[in-house]
Amino acid sequence: MADQLRRQREQQSIFSGLYNAVNARNAELAAQGRRPVLGGLLSKEPVQGVDTLRYEGVGNMLMNLLSPAAKAIDAPMAAYQGNIPREDMLGEALNTAGLVMSGTAATAGRGILDYDPTTTRIFAGRRAAARTGGERRAAMAEAESLFGQGLKNKEVYERTGVFRGADGKLRFEIDDRNASVMDAPLSDMTMRLEDYLTHPELYELYPSMRGMAVDFKRPDDMSGARGSFSPSNQRITLAMSDPEQMRSTLLHEAQHAVQDREGFSGGSSTQQEYSKAQARDFADNLFSSPEAKNQYYNFQSFNNLYDEVRPLYRIDYHNKLDHIVDKARNGTVKPRDVFGLQDWYKYGYRIRSDLGPMPQKAGPERDSWLAMAANQLKEKDLGSFNMSEEFNYNQALRRYDNPKDVKNAIRQYESKIEKHRDGAFKYRELQNRANELKNLDVIDAYLREAGEVEARNVQARDKIEGKQGFPLDTAEFSPKQQIISSLRAGENLVDVSSQGVLDRFQKRDILKPRSAFNLRRGLLD
Repeated sequence: MADQLRRQREQQSIFSGLYNAVNARNAELAAQGRRPVLGGLLSKEPVQGVDTLRYEGVGNMLMNLLSPAAKAIDAPMAAYQGNIPREDMLGEALNTAGLVMSGTAATAGRGILDYDPTTTRIFAGRRAAARTGGERRAAMAEAESLFGQGLKNKEVYERTGVFRGADGKLRFEIDDRNASVMDAPLSDMTMRLEDYLTHPELYELYPSMRGMAVDFKRPDDMSGARGSFSPSNQRITLAMSDPEQMRSTLLHEAQHAVQDREGFSGGSSTQQEYSKAQARDFADNLFSSPEAKNQYYNFQSFNNLYDEVRPLYRIDYHNKLDHIVDKARNGTVKPRDVFGLQDWYKYGYRIRSDLGPMPQKAGPERDSWLAMAANQLKEKDLGSFNMSEEFNYNQALRRYDNPKDVKNAIRQYESKIEKHRDGAFKYRELQNRANELKNLDVIDAYLREAGEVEARNVQARDKIEGKQGFPLDTAEFSPKQQIISSLRAGENLVDVSSQGVLDRFQKRDILKPRSAFNLRRGLLD
Protein backbone atom coordinates (compact mmCIF):
# COMPACT_ATOMS: atom_id res chain seq x y z
CA MET A 1 0.00 0.00 0.00
CA ALA A 2 2.80 2.43 0.92
CA ASP A 3 4.71 1.72 -2.31
CA GLN A 4 1.52 2.17 -4.32
CA LEU A 5 0.93 5.60 -2.74
CA ARG A 6 4.51 6.63 -3.50
CA ARG A 7 4.18 5.62 -7.16
CA GLN A 8 0.82 7.38 -7.41
CA ARG A 9 2.33 10.53 -5.96
CA GLU A 10 5.14 10.53 -8.50
CA GLN A 11 2.77 10.10 -11.42
CA GLN A 12 0.45 12.93 -10.26
CA SER A 13 3.29 15.35 -9.44
CA ILE A 14 4.36 18.23 -11.69
CA PHE A 15 7.84 16.67 -11.39
CA SER A 16 6.72 13.29 -12.73
CA GLY A 17 9.21 13.52 -15.59
CA LEU A 18 12.11 13.95 -13.16
CA TYR A 19 10.93 11.08 -10.97
CA ASN A 20 10.50 8.80 -14.00
CA ALA A 21 13.98 9.60 -15.26
CA VAL A 22 15.57 8.88 -11.87
CA ASN A 23 13.61 5.65 -11.42
CA ALA A 24 14.42 4.47 -14.93
CA ARG A 25 18.12 5.11 -14.46
CA ASN A 26 18.19 3.38 -11.05
CA ALA A 27 16.26 0.41 -12.48
CA GLU A 28 18.75 0.19 -15.35
CA LEU A 29 21.64 0.12 -12.86
CA ALA A 30 19.88 -2.46 -10.69
CA ALA A 31 19.38 -4.70 -13.73
CA GLN A 32 23.16 -4.56 -14.18
CA GLY A 33 23.68 -5.46 -10.53
CA ARG A 34 24.91 -1.96 -9.71
CA ARG A 35 23.85 0.84 -7.38
CA PRO A 36 24.25 4.64 -7.39
CA VAL A 37 27.21 6.12 -5.48
CA LEU A 38 27.84 9.78 -4.59
CA GLY A 39 24.34 10.82 -5.51
CA GLY A 40 24.49 9.06 -8.90
CA LEU A 41 27.78 10.51 -10.13
CA LEU A 42 29.22 6.97 -9.94
CA SER A 43 27.83 3.45 -9.78
CA LYS A 44 29.25 0.33 -8.18
CA GLU A 45 28.75 -3.42 -8.03
CA PRO A 46 28.07 -4.78 -4.51
CA VAL A 47 31.56 -6.18 -3.93
CA GLN A 48 34.56 -4.99 -1.93
CA GLY A 49 36.97 -2.45 -3.37
CA VAL A 50 36.81 0.36 -5.91
CA ASP A 51 37.60 -1.66 -9.02
CA THR A 52 33.95 -1.80 -10.06
CA LEU A 53 33.28 1.95 -9.77
CA ARG A 54 31.99 3.50 -13.00
CA TYR A 55 31.44 7.13 -13.94
CA GLU A 56 27.78 7.82 -14.74
CA GLY A 57 27.94 11.51 -15.57
CA VAL A 58 27.03 14.80 -13.93
CA GLY A 59 23.49 14.60 -15.30
CA ASN A 60 22.66 11.55 -13.23
CA MET A 61 24.00 13.22 -10.11
CA LEU A 62 21.98 16.38 -10.72
CA MET A 63 18.80 14.34 -11.17
CA ASN A 64 19.39 12.50 -7.90
CA LEU A 65 20.14 15.75 -6.08
CA LEU A 66 17.07 17.51 -7.47
CA SER A 67 14.71 14.65 -6.65
CA PRO A 68 14.55 15.35 -2.87
CA ALA A 69 14.05 19.07 -3.56
CA ALA A 70 11.18 18.26 -5.91
CA LYS A 71 9.56 16.09 -3.23
CA ALA A 72 9.91 18.90 -0.70
CA ILE A 73 8.10 21.27 -3.09
CA ASP A 74 5.23 18.98 -3.98
CA ALA A 75 4.80 17.47 -0.48
CA PRO A 76 1.89 19.78 0.54
CA MET A 77 -0.11 18.86 -2.59
CA ALA A 78 0.76 15.17 -2.18
CA ALA A 79 -0.43 15.28 1.42
CA TYR A 80 -3.67 16.97 0.32
CA GLN A 81 -4.21 14.21 -2.26
CA GLY A 82 -3.51 11.51 0.37
CA ASN A 83 -0.47 10.21 -1.51
CA ILE A 84 2.03 10.23 1.37
CA PRO A 85 2.16 7.03 3.48
CA ARG A 86 1.89 7.56 7.20
CA GLU A 87 5.43 6.27 7.83
CA ASP A 88 6.81 8.95 5.44
CA MET A 89 5.10 11.91 7.11
CA LEU A 90 7.90 12.88 9.51
CA GLY A 91 10.61 12.64 6.88
CA GLU A 92 8.55 14.67 4.40
CA ALA A 93 7.95 17.35 7.03
CA LEU A 94 11.68 17.59 7.76
CA ASN A 95 12.43 17.62 4.04
CA THR A 96 10.04 20.49 3.36
CA ALA A 97 11.26 22.42 6.41
CA GLY A 98 14.83 22.00 5.21
CA LEU A 99 13.94 23.43 1.79
CA VAL A 100 12.24 26.44 3.35
CA MET A 101 15.17 27.19 5.67
CA SER A 102 18.15 26.37 3.50
CA GLY A 103 17.09 25.84 -0.09
CA THR A 104 17.72 22.65 -2.00
CA ALA A 105 21.04 22.04 -0.25
CA ALA A 106 19.26 21.07 2.95
CA THR A 107 17.14 18.50 1.17
CA ALA A 108 19.81 17.18 -1.11
CA GLY A 109 22.48 16.81 1.56
CA ARG A 110 21.24 16.26 5.11
CA GLY A 111 24.78 16.34 6.39
CA ILE A 112 24.40 20.13 6.38
CA LEU A 113 21.83 19.89 9.19
CA ASP A 114 22.64 19.33 12.87
CA TYR A 115 20.77 16.03 12.88
CA ASP A 116 21.63 13.40 10.31
CA PRO A 117 19.17 10.48 10.30
CA THR A 118 21.65 8.25 8.47
CA THR A 119 24.10 8.20 11.38
CA THR A 120 24.60 5.30 13.79
CA ARG A 121 25.16 5.01 17.50
CA ILE A 122 26.93 1.77 18.36
CA PHE A 123 28.16 0.87 21.87
CA ALA A 124 31.76 -0.38 21.88
CA GLY A 125 33.96 -1.84 24.61
CA ARG A 126 37.46 -2.57 25.86
CA ARG A 127 38.68 -4.42 22.78
CA ALA A 128 37.76 -1.45 20.63
CA ALA A 129 39.37 1.02 23.04
CA ALA A 130 42.62 -0.98 22.88
CA ARG A 131 42.79 -0.33 19.11
CA THR A 132 42.52 3.45 19.45
CA GLY A 133 44.85 6.20 20.55
CA GLY A 134 45.80 6.93 24.12
CA GLU A 135 42.92 9.30 24.77
CA ARG A 136 40.20 6.65 24.73
CA ARG A 137 42.29 4.13 26.64
CA ALA A 138 42.94 6.85 29.22
CA ALA A 139 39.19 7.49 29.49
CA MET A 140 38.65 3.78 30.16
CA ALA A 141 41.35 3.79 32.85
CA GLU A 142 39.94 6.94 34.43
CA ALA A 143 36.44 5.45 34.47
CA GLU A 144 37.74 2.33 36.23
CA SER A 145 39.46 4.53 38.81
CA LEU A 146 36.34 6.61 39.40
CA PHE A 147 34.23 3.50 39.88
CA GLY A 148 36.82 2.34 42.41
CA GLN A 149 36.34 5.62 44.26
CA GLY A 150 32.62 4.93 44.55
CA LEU A 151 31.25 7.28 41.90
CA LYS A 152 27.95 6.34 40.31
CA ASN A 153 27.59 5.17 36.74
CA LYS A 154 26.06 8.38 35.46
CA GLU A 155 28.68 10.55 37.14
CA VAL A 156 31.49 8.51 35.56
CA TYR A 157 29.81 8.80 32.14
CA GLU A 158 29.50 12.58 32.45
CA ARG A 159 33.22 12.87 33.26
CA THR A 160 34.66 10.32 30.84
CA GLY A 161 32.04 9.28 28.26
CA VAL A 162 32.45 5.71 29.57
CA PHE A 163 29.76 3.79 31.46
CA ARG A 164 28.96 0.31 32.68
CA GLY A 165 26.31 -1.65 30.85
CA ALA A 166 23.79 -3.87 32.58
CA ASP A 167 26.35 -6.70 32.43
CA GLY A 168 28.90 -4.57 34.32
CA LYS A 169 31.31 -4.16 31.38
CA LEU A 170 32.64 -0.77 30.29
CA ARG A 171 31.27 0.83 27.13
CA PHE A 172 31.48 4.01 25.08
CA GLU A 173 29.56 5.25 22.04
CA ILE A 174 31.36 5.26 18.72
CA ASP A 175 31.65 8.61 16.97
CA ASP A 176 29.08 8.40 14.17
CA ARG A 177 29.51 11.68 12.31
CA ASN A 178 31.01 9.98 9.25
CA ALA A 179 28.61 7.02 9.16
CA SER A 180 25.90 6.47 6.55
CA VAL A 181 23.88 3.71 4.91
CA MET A 182 23.95 3.26 1.14
CA ASP A 183 20.87 2.86 -1.02
CA ALA A 184 19.07 -0.44 -0.48
CA PRO A 185 20.01 -3.19 -2.94
CA LEU A 186 17.72 -5.76 -4.53
CA SER A 187 16.29 -8.67 -2.57
CA ASP A 188 18.14 -12.01 -2.64
CA MET A 189 21.45 -10.14 -2.88
CA THR A 190 24.41 -10.40 -0.53
CA MET A 191 26.76 -7.52 0.18
CA ARG A 192 29.73 -6.92 2.42
CA LEU A 193 28.79 -4.78 5.42
CA GLU A 194 31.32 -2.09 4.48
CA ASP A 195 29.65 -1.72 1.05
CA TYR A 196 26.24 -1.16 2.62
CA LEU A 197 27.21 0.69 5.81
CA THR A 198 29.84 3.42 5.56
CA HIS A 199 31.31 3.72 9.04
CA PRO A 200 35.10 4.30 9.10
CA GLU A 201 35.51 4.28 12.87
CA LEU A 202 33.45 1.12 13.36
CA TYR A 203 35.71 -0.75 10.96
CA GLU A 204 38.81 0.74 12.52
CA LEU A 205 37.71 -0.56 15.92
CA TYR A 206 36.37 -3.89 14.62
CA PRO A 207 38.18 -4.73 11.35
CA SER A 208 36.56 -8.16 11.08
CA MET A 209 33.16 -6.50 10.59
CA ARG A 210 34.18 -5.04 7.24
CA GLY A 211 33.66 -8.23 5.31
CA MET A 212 30.63 -9.44 7.26
CA ALA A 213 27.96 -10.68 4.85
CA VAL A 214 24.62 -8.87 4.74
CA ASP A 215 21.84 -10.86 3.08
CA PHE A 216 18.79 -9.00 1.76
CA LYS A 217 15.62 -11.09 1.75
CA ARG A 218 12.01 -10.67 0.76
CA PRO A 219 9.77 -10.17 3.83
CA ASP A 220 7.91 -13.40 3.05
CA ASP A 221 11.19 -15.29 3.43
CA MET A 222 11.79 -13.86 6.91
CA SER A 223 8.69 -15.25 8.68
CA GLY A 224 7.66 -11.75 9.73
CA ALA A 225 11.02 -10.79 11.27
CA ARG A 226 12.87 -7.67 10.19
CA GLY A 227 16.37 -8.96 10.63
CA SER A 228 18.73 -11.40 12.31
CA PHE A 229 22.37 -11.88 13.22
CA SER A 230 24.08 -15.27 13.16
CA PRO A 231 27.02 -15.42 15.61
CA SER A 232 28.16 -18.78 14.26
CA ASN A 233 28.15 -17.68 10.60
CA GLN A 234 28.86 -13.98 11.19
CA ARG A 235 26.03 -12.90 8.86
CA ILE A 236 23.36 -10.24 9.10
CA THR A 237 20.05 -10.78 7.32
CA LEU A 238 17.67 -7.88 6.58
CA ALA A 239 14.12 -7.99 5.29
CA MET A 240 13.53 -5.63 2.37
CA SER A 241 11.30 -2.78 3.54
CA ASP A 242 11.31 0.97 3.97
CA PRO A 243 14.96 2.20 3.81
CA GLU A 244 14.71 3.88 7.20
CA GLN A 245 13.40 0.68 8.78
CA MET A 246 16.17 -1.37 7.17
CA ARG A 247 18.77 1.05 8.49
CA SER A 248 17.29 0.90 11.99
CA THR A 249 17.26 -2.90 11.93
CA LEU A 250 20.86 -2.91 10.66
CA LEU A 251 21.93 -0.88 13.70
CA HIS A 252 20.25 -3.43 15.94
CA GLU A 253 22.00 -6.36 14.30
CA ALA A 254 25.38 -4.55 14.08
CA GLN A 255 25.23 -4.00 17.83
CA HIS A 256 24.81 -7.76 18.25
CA ALA A 257 27.96 -8.24 16.17
CA VAL A 258 29.85 -5.88 18.47
CA GLN A 259 28.49 -7.69 21.53
CA ASP A 260 29.79 -10.94 20.08
CA ARG A 261 33.28 -9.45 19.76
CA GLU A 262 33.34 -7.78 23.17
CA GLY A 263 31.80 -10.61 25.16
CA PHE A 264 28.85 -8.44 26.17
CA SER A 265 25.54 -10.02 27.05
CA GLY A 266 24.77 -10.90 23.47
CA GLY A 267 21.15 -11.04 22.45
CA SER A 268 18.46 -13.68 22.36
CA SER A 269 16.02 -15.56 20.20
CA THR A 270 12.42 -16.71 20.51
CA GLN A 271 13.19 -19.83 18.50
CA GLN A 272 12.82 -23.07 20.47
CA GLU A 273 12.03 -20.97 23.57
CA TYR A 274 15.72 -20.08 23.84
CA SER A 275 14.99 -16.79 25.60
CA LYS A 276 13.28 -18.69 28.44
CA ALA A 277 16.35 -20.93 28.80
CA GLN A 278 18.49 -17.79 29.10
CA ALA A 279 16.14 -16.36 31.74
CA ARG A 280 16.23 -19.56 33.81
CA ASP A 281 20.00 -19.82 33.50
CA PHE A 282 20.44 -16.21 34.60
CA ALA A 283 18.04 -16.69 37.51
CA ASP A 284 20.12 -19.63 38.73
CA ASN A 285 23.39 -17.73 38.26
CA LEU A 286 22.10 -14.79 40.29
CA PHE A 287 23.04 -16.69 43.44
CA SER A 288 26.57 -17.72 42.43
CA SER A 289 28.42 -14.39 42.73
CA PRO A 290 30.48 -13.55 45.85
CA GLU A 291 28.12 -10.65 46.54
CA ALA A 292 25.07 -12.93 46.39
CA LYS A 293 26.77 -15.47 48.66
CA ASN A 294 27.47 -12.72 51.19
CA GLN A 295 23.85 -11.63 50.96
CA TYR A 296 22.80 -15.24 51.56
CA TYR A 297 24.98 -15.33 54.70
CA ASN A 298 23.28 -12.17 55.93
CA PHE A 299 19.88 -13.62 55.04
CA GLN A 300 20.57 -16.79 57.02
CA SER A 301 22.03 -14.88 59.97
CA PHE A 302 19.10 -12.47 60.02
CA ASN A 303 16.56 -15.30 60.05
CA ASN A 304 18.45 -17.33 62.68
CA LEU A 305 18.81 -14.36 64.99
CA TYR A 306 15.18 -13.44 64.53
CA ASP A 307 14.16 -17.01 65.35
CA GLU A 308 16.20 -16.77 68.56
CA VAL A 309 14.74 -13.43 69.62
CA ARG A 310 11.14 -14.29 68.77
CA PRO A 311 10.43 -16.18 72.06
CA LEU A 312 11.95 -13.25 73.95
CA TYR A 313 9.40 -10.95 72.32
CA ARG A 314 6.64 -13.28 73.55
CA ILE A 315 8.09 -13.34 77.07
CA ASP A 316 8.36 -9.53 77.04
CA TYR A 317 4.74 -9.29 75.90
CA HIS A 318 3.58 -11.61 78.68
CA ASN A 319 5.62 -9.64 81.23
CA LYS A 320 3.74 -6.56 80.04
CA LEU A 321 0.42 -8.33 80.61
CA ASP A 322 1.55 -9.40 84.12
CA HIS A 323 2.47 -5.78 84.82
CA ILE A 324 -1.07 -4.71 83.85
CA VAL A 325 -2.42 -7.17 86.43
CA ASP A 326 -0.10 -5.66 89.06
CA LYS A 327 -1.31 -2.16 88.15
CA ALA A 328 -4.91 -3.35 88.53
CA ARG A 329 -4.16 -4.54 92.08
CA ASN A 330 -2.67 -1.11 92.85
CA GLY A 331 -5.61 0.75 91.28
CA THR A 332 -3.43 2.48 88.63
CA VAL A 333 -4.51 0.57 85.51
CA LYS A 334 -6.18 2.40 82.60
CA PRO A 335 -8.48 0.93 79.91
CA ARG A 336 -6.02 1.99 77.21
CA ASP A 337 -3.40 -0.28 78.83
CA VAL A 338 -5.46 -3.25 77.62
CA PHE A 339 -7.25 -1.90 74.56
CA GLY A 340 -3.97 -0.67 73.07
CA LEU A 341 -2.33 -4.10 73.12
CA GLN A 342 -1.30 -5.83 69.89
CA ASP A 343 -3.69 -8.77 70.31
CA TRP A 344 -6.80 -6.95 71.49
CA TYR A 345 -8.13 -6.61 67.93
CA LYS A 346 -7.87 -10.42 67.63
CA TYR A 347 -9.31 -11.57 70.97
CA GLY A 348 -11.20 -8.55 72.31
CA TYR A 349 -14.62 -9.62 71.01
CA ARG A 350 -14.38 -13.07 72.67
CA ILE A 351 -13.08 -11.61 75.94
CA ARG A 352 -16.01 -9.19 76.10
CA SER A 353 -18.33 -12.12 75.45
CA ASP A 354 -16.78 -14.05 78.39
CA LEU A 355 -16.46 -11.18 80.87
CA GLY A 356 -19.38 -9.01 79.84
CA PRO A 357 -19.08 -5.29 79.22
CA MET A 358 -16.36 -3.37 81.07
CA PRO A 359 -17.69 -1.27 83.94
CA GLN A 360 -17.73 2.34 82.84
CA LYS A 361 -16.99 3.80 86.26
CA ALA A 362 -13.40 3.76 87.52
CA GLY A 363 -12.89 1.67 90.63
CA PRO A 364 -12.14 -1.87 91.89
CA GLU A 365 -14.73 -3.55 89.61
CA ARG A 366 -13.24 -2.05 86.46
CA ASP A 367 -9.69 -2.75 87.70
CA SER A 368 -10.67 -6.38 88.24
CA TRP A 369 -12.23 -6.59 84.76
CA LEU A 370 -9.07 -5.20 83.14
CA ALA A 371 -6.87 -7.63 85.12
CA MET A 372 -8.97 -10.60 83.97
CA ALA A 373 -8.85 -9.31 80.37
CA ALA A 374 -5.04 -9.14 80.56
CA ASN A 375 -4.86 -12.69 81.95
CA GLN A 376 -7.13 -13.97 79.18
CA LEU A 377 -4.94 -12.33 76.53
CA LYS A 378 -1.92 -14.14 78.00
CA GLU A 379 -3.73 -17.48 78.10
CA LYS A 380 -4.94 -17.16 74.51
CA ASP A 381 -1.46 -16.27 73.26
CA LEU A 382 0.11 -19.19 75.14
CA GLY A 383 -2.57 -21.45 73.71
CA SER A 384 -1.64 -20.47 70.16
CA PHE A 385 1.89 -21.98 70.44
CA ASN A 386 2.88 -24.97 68.38
CA MET A 387 5.25 -27.57 69.87
CA SER A 388 8.39 -25.89 68.58
CA GLU A 389 7.33 -22.44 69.78
CA GLU A 390 6.44 -23.83 73.20
CA PHE A 391 9.83 -25.55 73.52
CA ASN A 392 11.76 -22.41 72.54
CA TYR A 393 9.63 -20.29 74.87
CA ASN A 394 10.32 -22.52 77.89
CA GLN A 395 14.03 -22.66 77.05
CA ALA A 396 14.18 -18.85 76.99
CA LEU A 397 12.23 -18.62 80.28
CA ARG A 398 14.81 -20.80 82.00
CA ARG A 399 17.63 -18.64 80.65
CA TYR A 400 16.21 -15.20 81.51
CA ASP A 401 14.58 -15.07 84.93
CA ASN A 402 13.47 -11.42 85.13
CA PRO A 403 11.94 -8.78 82.81
CA LYS A 404 15.06 -6.60 82.84
CA ASP A 405 17.26 -9.45 81.56
CA VAL A 406 14.72 -10.13 78.80
CA LYS A 407 14.78 -6.53 77.60
CA ASN A 408 18.58 -6.40 77.65
CA ALA A 409 18.76 -9.61 75.63
CA ILE A 410 16.28 -8.23 73.10
CA ARG A 411 18.38 -5.09 72.63
CA GLN A 412 21.51 -7.19 72.06
CA TYR A 413 19.75 -9.36 69.50
CA GLU A 414 18.30 -6.35 67.69
CA SER A 415 21.76 -4.80 67.43
CA LYS A 416 23.07 -7.98 65.77
CA ILE A 417 20.03 -8.29 63.53
CA GLU A 418 20.48 -4.73 62.29
CA LYS A 419 23.96 -5.56 60.99
CA HIS A 420 22.49 -8.22 58.70
CA ARG A 421 19.26 -6.47 57.71
CA ASP A 422 20.47 -4.77 54.49
CA GLY A 423 22.09 -7.92 53.08
CA ALA A 424 19.09 -10.04 54.05
CA PHE A 425 16.62 -7.80 52.27
CA LYS A 426 18.85 -7.62 49.18
CA TYR A 427 18.86 -11.41 49.10
CA ARG A 428 15.07 -11.42 49.31
CA GLU A 429 15.01 -9.03 46.34
CA LEU A 430 17.30 -11.46 44.53
CA GLN A 431 14.88 -14.30 45.25
CA ASN A 432 11.94 -12.26 44.01
CA ARG A 433 13.87 -11.31 40.85
CA ALA A 434 14.79 -14.92 40.17
CA ASN A 435 11.19 -16.07 40.62
CA GLU A 436 9.97 -13.34 38.27
CA LEU A 437 12.53 -14.28 35.61
CA LYS A 438 11.62 -17.96 35.73
CA ASN A 439 7.96 -17.08 35.10
CA LEU A 440 8.58 -14.89 32.02
CA ASP A 441 7.15 -16.09 28.72
CA VAL A 442 9.23 -16.31 25.53
CA ILE A 443 8.63 -12.75 24.28
CA ASP A 444 9.05 -11.11 27.69
CA ALA A 445 12.32 -12.97 28.25
CA TYR A 446 13.54 -11.99 24.77
CA LEU A 447 12.77 -8.32 25.37
CA ARG A 448 14.55 -8.24 28.73
CA GLU A 449 17.78 -9.89 27.60
CA ALA A 450 20.46 -7.22 28.07
CA GLY A 451 21.88 -7.58 24.57
CA GLU A 452 18.44 -7.05 23.05
CA VAL A 453 17.73 -4.08 25.33
CA GLU A 454 21.05 -2.55 24.28
CA ALA A 455 20.47 -3.20 20.56
CA ARG A 456 17.04 -1.57 20.75
CA ASN A 457 18.58 1.30 22.69
CA VAL A 458 20.91 1.91 19.73
CA GLN A 459 17.79 2.20 17.56
CA ALA A 460 16.06 4.46 20.08
CA ARG A 461 19.03 6.82 20.47
CA ASP A 462 19.40 6.98 16.69
CA LYS A 463 16.04 8.79 16.62
CA ILE A 464 16.91 11.37 19.30
CA GLU A 465 17.97 14.70 17.88
CA GLY A 466 20.88 16.48 19.52
CA LYS A 467 22.33 15.23 22.81
CA GLN A 468 21.20 11.72 23.68
CA GLY A 469 22.02 11.84 27.40
CA PHE A 470 23.05 8.95 29.64
CA PRO A 471 22.68 5.70 27.67
CA LEU A 472 20.93 3.67 30.37
CA ASP A 473 18.26 6.39 30.72
CA THR A 474 17.04 5.75 27.17
CA ALA A 475 16.71 1.96 27.56
CA GLU A 476 13.19 0.67 28.19
CA PHE A 477 14.31 -1.67 31.01
CA SER A 478 16.55 -0.72 33.94
CA PRO A 479 19.64 -2.88 34.55
CA LYS A 480 17.89 -4.67 37.44
CA GLN A 481 15.08 -5.71 35.08
CA GLN A 482 17.41 -7.17 32.46
CA ILE A 483 18.66 -10.70 31.85
CA ILE A 484 22.44 -11.01 31.63
CA SER A 485 23.03 -14.07 29.51
CA SER A 486 26.09 -16.29 29.58
CA LEU A 487 24.38 -18.50 27.00
CA ARG A 488 24.55 -17.77 23.29
CA ALA A 489 21.50 -18.13 21.10
CA GLY A 490 23.09 -20.55 18.66
CA GLU A 491 22.53 -19.94 14.97
CA ASN A 492 20.36 -16.83 14.89
CA LEU A 493 19.43 -13.81 16.98
CA VAL A 494 16.11 -12.93 15.40
CA ASP A 495 14.60 -9.45 15.61
CA VAL A 496 10.98 -10.07 16.63
CA SER A 497 10.01 -6.40 16.45
CA SER A 498 7.45 -7.03 13.73
CA GLN A 499 5.75 -9.92 15.49
CA GLY A 500 3.07 -8.06 17.42
CA VAL A 501 5.20 -7.18 20.45
CA LEU A 502 3.87 -3.64 20.88
CA ASP A 503 0.23 -4.73 20.88
CA ARG A 504 0.96 -7.26 23.61
CA PHE A 505 2.64 -4.66 25.80
CA GLN A 506 -0.14 -2.14 25.32
CA LYS A 507 -2.81 -4.68 26.25
CA ARG A 508 -0.96 -6.02 29.28
CA ASP A 509 0.27 -2.61 30.44
CA ILE A 510 3.41 -4.02 32.03
CA LEU A 511 5.70 -1.17 31.00
CA LYS A 512 5.86 2.29 32.50
CA PRO A 513 4.64 5.05 30.12
CA ARG A 514 8.19 6.20 29.27
CA SER A 515 9.27 2.61 28.66
CA ALA A 516 6.32 1.93 26.39
CA PHE A 517 7.16 5.09 24.43
CA ASN A 518 10.76 3.97 24.06
CA LEU A 519 9.61 0.54 22.93
CA ARG A 520 7.42 2.08 20.24
CA ARG A 521 10.19 4.43 19.19
CA GLY A 522 13.08 1.98 19.32
CA LEU A 523 11.49 -1.28 18.24
CA LEU A 524 8.69 -0.61 15.88
CA ASP A 525 9.27 2.69 14.09
